[in-house]
Amino acid sequence: MVDSTGCMTLVNAPAAQMFDYAAEELLGQPLDMLLPKRYRETHVSHLSHYFTHPKIRPMAHGLELVGRRKDGSEFPVEISLSHAELDGQVVAISFIQDITERRQAEEALRESERKLHTLFELLPIGISVLDTANQIVYMNQALEEILQISSTGLARGDYRQRTYLQADGTPMSATDFASSQAIQKQQPIYNVETGVVIENDEIVWTSVSAIPVAYADWCVIIVTADITKRKRLEEMLKAKQEQQHLQMMRRVLTKQKQEQARRAREEEHLLHELFEAIPVPIFYKDPQGKYLACNQAFATFAELPKEEIIGKTAFEITPEAYARNYHAADLALIAQPQVKTYEYKAYHPALQQELTFLMTKSVIKNVDDEVTGIVGVITDITRQKRLEALLQERLEFFQLLLEKHNAIMLLIDPISGQIIESNQAAQLFYGYSVTEMNGLNIQDINILPPAEIAQERQLALHEERNYFIFPHRLASGEIRTVEVHSSPIIWKNGHVLFSIIHDITERQRLETALRESEAKFRSYIDNSPDGVFVANDQGNFLEVNQAAALITGYPEAELLQMNIASLLPSDMLEAGLNHFKTVQSTGYATSEFMFLHQSGQKRWWSVDAVKLSATRYLGFVKDITERKKAEEALHESEERWQYALEGSGDGVWDWNAETNQVYFSPRWKEIIGYAEHEISSDLSEWDKRIHPDDKAAIYEKLNAHLRGETPYYQSEHRLLHRDGSYRWILDRGKVMSWLEAGKPLRIVGTHTDITERKLIQQALQASETRYRALEGELRELNIQKDRFLAIIAHDLRNPFSAILGFSDYLNETWQTIEKADLKIAVKAIQSSAHNLYKLLENLLAWSQVQQDALAFEPMELNIAEMGQEPLALLALNATSKEIMLHNLAHSEHLVYGDYNMINTIMRNLLSNALKFTPRGGQITLFTEAMADFIKISITDTGVGIAPENQAKLFHMESKYKTPGTENEPGTGLGLLLCQQLVHKNGGEIGVTSVEGQGSTFYFTLPKFSFNPS
Repeated sequence: MVDSTGCMTLVNAPAAQMFDYAAEELLGQPLDMLLPKRYRETHVSHLSHYFTHPKIRPMAHGLELVGRRKDGSEFPVEISLSHAELDGQVVAISFIQDITERRQAEEALRESERKLHTLFELLPIGISVLDTANQIVYMNQALEEILQISSTGLARGDYRQRTYLQADGTPMSATDFASSQAIQKQQPIYNVETGVVIENDEIVWTSVSAIPVAYADWCVIIVTADITKRKRLEEMLKAKQEQQHLQMMRRVLTKQKQEQARRAREEEHLLHELFEAIPVPIFYKDPQGKYLACNQAFATFAELPKEEIIGKTAFEITPEAYARNYHAADLALIAQPQVKTYEYKAYHPALQQELTFLMTKSVIKNVDDEVTGIVGVITDITRQKRLEALLQERLEFFQLLLEKHNAIMLLIDPISGQIIESNQAAQLFYGYSVTEMNGLNIQDINILPPAEIAQERQLALHEERNYFIFPHRLASGEIRTVEVHSSPIIWKNGHVLFSIIHDITERQRLETALRESEAKFRSYIDNSPDGVFVANDQGNFLEVNQAAALITGYPEAELLQMNIASLLPSDMLEAGLNHFKTVQSTGYATSEFMFLHQSGQKRWWSVDAVKLSATRYLGFVKDITERKKAEEALHESEERWQYALEGSGDGVWDWNAETNQVYFSPRWKEIIGYAEHEISSDLSEWDKRIHPDDKAAIYEKLNAHLRGETPYYQSEHRLLHRDGSYRWILDRGKVMSWLEAGKPLRIVGTHTDITERKLIQQALQASETRYRALEGELRELNIQKDRFLAIIAHDLRNPFSAILGFSDYLNETWQTIEKADLKIAVKAIQSSAHNLYKLLENLLAWSQVQQDALAFEPMELNIAEMGQEPLALLALNATSKEIMLHNLAHSEHLVYGDYNMINTIMRNLLSNALKFTPRGGQITLFTEAMADFIKISITDTGVGIAPENQAKLFHMESKYKTPGTENEPGTGLGLLLCQQLVHKNGGEIGVTSVEGQGSTFYFTLPKFSFNPS
């Protein structure tokens, strides 16, 4: 409560706590000590004006107000004002609310809305709005690019000069447009193929969907997808239909149309959600008054389900008296079409009071200028009407109060300084009669130089300053210090300065004395802006302050009879007790809990607790309920724009360039085959999946945008999918905010999967070459088949001959055969069977490779560890031939390949080395690092291979094989299989050999490298 001098006469504990003072420190002090210095002069003027014209001012009246705490920190506030008469004097009563957290939440929501708008601008789908005059009033960036029309061209109506074609290439009439059909039928029209002839007679093909709406002057929302490339691809595919890949192309087109239909459904769903999300009641009815559509806000307003509204007239869902008025207004509107606004009253049975509404209606016409319906928007203005009536009542009261006010008031000519009017309080203060006072110039009473006075008047006139301290001379010659609040007003058709003057001579003297005694009125606990609790080791409260009582709702005396646990709801009891135990064990803890207010309401508190001694604990509590609500509202806002964008089928990313932390949406991760939890928020998750051939171009485009050289960033590149393949991505983004140094802070964008489109392009480009080479490839395959069959026939004959020959011999001599001869025959059969099994193994692997049926699952592999298995399998045979086996592979040499394939390669090469190495020889496995590959070599000290035969090793048509050093047979197929498997893993195979000294068979595999950047 403030008196007419601006001093505080009553301060409650919450107000003192808000400004970090004790209530006693503020009593008798000027109110402007709670304001920043830059606002104090203005405040004095406003306060004087208020006491001159007191009125009730509610919360949230539009003024930006700032409070100043004791420590000098500032915070935003909302203030409501009212006045009362106390002991014959008018006082002002203020209710103050700290809105810091609300402002933070509002800014967060505004940031979210800006982000949503930017991301819609980044969508690769064109969006436009058609008004009731068939004019395009909005189109996004994507549509401007599709139609090649700038915002300036949009204003000129360039789109009307374009030629439009139907799907078959014939000209499209006005009634054929998707928007015209949607207006005519009053239902959504989807996927109308429309050609647009742009500059140079180039045709842009689009798929257009139109959804009729009834909001303000909007008529139709149009969604346009660029299908030019698809149309061109369809034409190219049509030309190829006579070729052998016709069936494959049809499957691709079918899948593409299915994807187009899916996207159309998603676009329809998005537009429906946008319409339903509009909080204002909107309806659409036909000329006969039957409701055709409405949003959920209208259904809520009508207190009926939507299905009970659609298809009915006002006579069926509203009282007859209201329905007659609505129908009469509709007929007048149809007779004279224009936007009309009606004000009407209606009794609300649930609220049991009469409400006032503002209804805005307009008609919708088709292309033939025929009225097809009426769209309406409803606004509740009950509160506005009541405020207007209350304001009028208060104004009359304020006028009467002003005439009797005892504050010093002057009306001054801002140019000449002449005093035009003065009230009785001014005449008494200065000691002049009314005639004398109104004949003075302000220079007669202000002792400052005239030029300085004139300059101050100009500041007040232009509202650059409205608070002044001047020395004024009374009629008696006495000089008094006055506080002047001066603002320009209109008076008798001219501008004058309205000045309210306070004699502050005594107040200045008192202020000096009060400042000297200020330190006497401080309190230890009540000085804290937070709730303060002191508890013992059992959690019982020993001391609490007024803020604690305010936060909990319990009186201080009652709190001192309570325990920590008594303030916790059951689901927070365990967390609260654990927090208390943490303080006991560590000496400090901070947490956020849900507590029970005395009213039974659950509220969120932030608790910081410290250990004072073994039996005493101190806790500081802040009520953060509003902050939690703001966080929840922000979360809901984020969910809304994410849902809208995810519904478009695109992934979303939000990059903090300062921390390199990125938000990747679930759809972004799904496009490359990952679940939500499988990709972190680090920029490297994107960078490491970029195809190496695309990375330089991507960063060149991205950095150009970050330097401000391009309006947005856009790139088509490949990203590594979880299954090892690459997906083509259309990547678009834009800088949302910048640091003070001019560096980008936040960049937001979208990912669109364009793999199928790219694959079709690549397939078409490769089809000609592929089919030209097809005949030659078939001939070569037939030749290889004949050679392969010859190899099989030859290599199967030898082991089968041995098995059959020795088995026949055993069958004839089994009763008389000697043991030594029996052992020889059985060993020969066993050897032939093993060789036959090995041949069949290689044949099976070869067949799977040729049919591409062998599973390829690349992973990180350690060659040194892999070599142990085949070496161990050959150890017994090596020992029998007295051959030493060595594994000198480096454990740090890691490769990226398929485990089973590489195991087969090493087993074949080591087996060959053992076969062609004589007794007492050595076989060594070792590795060597290259630029991008690891070279794996198997060296023996065997018989070696002549140069003319080395070239035959890896060619089926020039098959080369020879028995081992102990006549071990071979098929010649093992090396061909190894070659296929090495190529499958992205490497090469080769041999170096010197006849009589040994051979080295080697193959390369890609390095495995992990780059966290």
